[in-house]
Amino acid sequence: MDFPELQRRLRAAGHDAHLAYDGRRDPFLAHLPAEHRARGGYCRGAWNLYPLDGGRYAVTLRELYRPSRYPPDTTGPEPAEFDTEQEACAYLWEAVAAQSPPEGTRDLAFGELPGPVAGWIRDCGFEPGRTLFGNPFVATLPSGSVRLSRVGDAYELRRRSDFPPTVGEAVYSTPVWEDVCRVLMSLAGDARAPGPLGSPRVGFAPGVPGPERARRLAGAGYADIARAYEDGRGGPLLDVLAEGAAVDLATPEILRRAEAAGLPAYPYGDGCSITFGYLEERYRLSRTGDGHVLERGRERENTYSVLAGPTDLEEVRALLLRHLGG
Repeated sequence: MDFPELQRRLRAAGHDAHLAYDGRRDPFLAHLPAEHRARGGYCRGAWNLYPLDGGRYAVTLRELYRPSRYPPDTTGPEPAEFDTEQEACAYLWEAVAAQSPPEGTRDLAFGELPGPVAGWIRDCGFEPGRTLFGNPFVATLPSGSVRLSRVGDAYELRRRSDFPPTVGEAVYSTPVWEDVCRVLMSLAGDARAPGPLGSPRVGFAPGVPGPERARRLAGAGYADIARAYEDGRGGPLLDVLAEGAAVDLATPEILRRAEAAGLPAYPYGDGCSITFGYLEERYRLSRTGDGHVLERGRERENTYSVLAGPTDLEEVRALLLRHLGG
């Protein structure tokens, strides 16, 4: 059997097919140069199939082509070498079968999700468009793809890094279908693009584990979770992670000129200010108890210098327009 057939057999037998990897066939690496992909690739946590010189193959847990500035990878046993891909895949079968019991894993597809959950993921822009060797995902986030698997008697969410590839670790595991769907919705909600300018950012802070997400969302309907993200109020389900920018301090002309100058308005703030630009140059227009202030920050500077104020709002708006040019 070659690698595609190996993947089909692993899925049919209920083994975890993600534990066998061939970088030459990884669709998430399609952006890399062809000569790079031809050398195979490395997926952390998986048994990797590498083509070698002379038409031979290696199977290993190690990263064979690690940059020379790093020490050699010594993970697991020494690489096993074979004359043909078929022999290498037979070894891969034994390695994965020893690590993942038969009939123990089944990945669920996007179409198996409840309608409101799939709709929310689609609305967030994360409907999966690709499989990995035929193995489905339920979401493709900016940070990587999300697997939802039936593992024994439990449902397991696992977040995979697509580049550089890693099998990833379980985010959450539970026998309760509704709970795993709620946590999945929160992963998509936290990664969605900012709402309209001035909207707060709500969700879970980075690093909040799956069990804590499930505890907070317990008993909530799927529509309630989506509504909590969309209305920006947070409430008992979600935290307000950042207030929206004080968009009322700007004018449509300021917003247009800032965008044209490459200094778009930053979507979040403290509710009393709006910032234009991110790195090299930044302008901050703030409301204070004594009036309005315009400040400027530059790259590698952690503080702002005051350009005007406290003074009248129209005065600092006019000064900001002069700095934005156009």
